Amino acid sequence: MKNSIFLNRAPHLEPSELTAFSGNKLDRDSEHRDETSLEKALKVEGTHILAFSGTQLVLKHDGQVLDPLFAPYELADLQPNFDDAILLGHQVSGEPRLAVPVNVEPEALAAQYKPADPRALFRDALIGDELLGEVAQALSLLRWNADNRFCGRCGGAMETLIGG
Repeated sequence: MKNSIFLNRAPHLEPSELTAFSGNKLDRDSEHRDETSLEKALKVEGTHILAFSGTQLVLKHDGQVLDPLFAPYELADLQPNFDDAILLGHQVSGEPRLAVPVNVEPEALAAQYKPADPRALFRDALIGDELLGEVAQALSLLRWNADNRFCGRCGGAMETLIGG
């Protein structure tokens, strides 16, 4: 058998682990989802949401701590667009994680919020590696859905199913 960098972690990590946004540990559980999964996830106590204004993550900012995780009730001032929300998956604890676009532009956010682009999140170590992976998943899915509103083959409207 040939030796490969994929068979041994020493002295370096497996190459994909060197990617800044590879730390996502959410259980996406897509094979067990149905049309009510997103709605059910929003009703679970302890659900946390990543809010996005365009391509920027919205962080709660109290002067000391930056917090990217919102409870559903905390989004009211940000004009959340739950029609385009995505169920990202569940933590090991069972806590649902969602991505929700908001209808407030980054420049118009109130003082208690800070918009941050994904590169700044990594560069400035604003959030941990696991959350970076979740942000990458969220932003890529939100962007894909926004950029692909219509089928490239038939021209029909695309539908968001089973939670995103």
